[in-house]
Amino acid sequence: ENLNQKLDVELLKEEKREVVKAEIQVKVDEQMRQELAELKPSVDKDKGVKAKANAKKKKGSKRGKKKKKDKDLTADRTLESL
Repeated sequence: ENLNQKLDVELLKEEKREVVKAEIQVKVDEQMRQELAELKPSVDKDKGVKAKANAKKKKGSKRGKKKKKDKDLTADRTLESL
């Protein structure tokens, strides 16, 4: 009978862990949403500045852009060595 009591205690502990884990997850999710709401405006502001800078760069870079040719990495090797 003592063995059964120990198993019941372990089962109760496991059930309680699941409940506590769910409660903690809800609190953590709420805190993360609050932090995201606080940080999002500043990130959007930074992205807006960077997007404007990138738009100016892209406009001028289209004209003088040249494609690079791929090098032949096996030029100095024979067919047999490949």
